[in-house]
Amino acid sequence: MEKLKPSVSKKPPSRKTPFHDAHKLQYGLEVVACDAGGAACSVRCLFCRYFGREEAPKGKRKRTQNMKYYNAPFRPQNYIEHNTSAHSAKWGEYTGLRDAEKAVFFADLTSRSNQLVAHFDTESAVLRFSFPELIVTELIGKVFFNAEDEDDDMTVARALRAFGSVVDGVYTMEIKTPLRFTLSVKHLSVG
Repeated sequence: MEKLKPSVSKKPPSRKTPFHDAHKLQYGLEVVACDAGGAACSVRCLFCRYFGREEAPKGKRKRTQNMKYYNAPFRPQNYIEHNTSAHSAKWGEYTGLRDAEKAVFFADLTSRSNQLVAHFDTESAVLRFSFPELIVTELIGKVFFNAEDEDDDMTVARALRAFGSVVDGVYTMEIKTPLRFTLSVKHLSVG
């Protein structure tokens, strides 16, 4: 019987670059978890915590609003890469500050998760719906309103005004308060 050869492709031991306290101030970080010996296990980006991520100018997808956490190995290259891509404006402002100014940069700020803006979708500030003119005039103009009423023409005209103007046979309707709209739709759907 042949002897089995030991594996040649043994992995080298993993490198555990420890976290340096100077990186807190230099890169805008805070330690959130330590091991039994007091060494940092997990570090959080303060820019994500207080400002959230900036939208990418040419991004096809919506950027996540999750906070960035770092685990060992703690490399400054990773901090710089994240800060320049996710917080370019605030990071540029932060790097121009002296150490004394950096120390108070996050002092009086409220965490983004405690701000009202974090819970609303600011990207879709307006909802737009398009309806063919025939559907709007037939369904809303004739079905919902009785033709025998005295002020029928005036009431129908007022109701159709909510749909905006007709362009190329299409009514375009804009809802400027989407949160209120979705809440009322959910309320009506209950019955």
